[in-house]
Amino acid sequence: TATVNGAVIANETGAEEVTLADAEGVPDSIMPRYGGVPVEEIATFYELADLHGAEIARAYVNMFGAEVDVGEWITDAEQRVLGVYSDVEEYAYECLEMYDTGDLPPHYLDAGAMKADLEASGDIRTKRLGVDRVAIFRGHI
Repeated sequence: TATVNGAVIANETGAEEVTLADAEGVPDSIMPRYGGVPVEEIATFYELADLHGAEIARAYVNMFGAEVDVGEWITDAEQRVLGVYSDVEEYAYECLEMYDTGDLPPHYLDAGAMKADLEASGDIRTKRLGVDRVAIFRGHI
């Protein structure tokens, strides 16, 4: 029996699965309906939660967990996580502020159009975290 990030992990079989006494906050995508949770997935989820916060870690695992090998979740998340914003347009405006637009102030550029381009191109992927919060990830790495 071990404790990872406050969750008790009991390895009763000596195999590659565990049962969680407290699974609150664990992404649904790695919580099977019956049986144990693979040790590597749950441990890596908690490591992601320590690095990026539980909300971002949960959103990452639910969006990319099946696409990316669990052994690469940490390094992949480091490349993908862009942050939490009130909406995608706020992120687009922040991007515009970083670009060298010469003498043209960023507020003259269209953050709304950039938002639409980012979403349509797949350059970003988003996960709504609440009414006024969205997690933004790189779509391509």
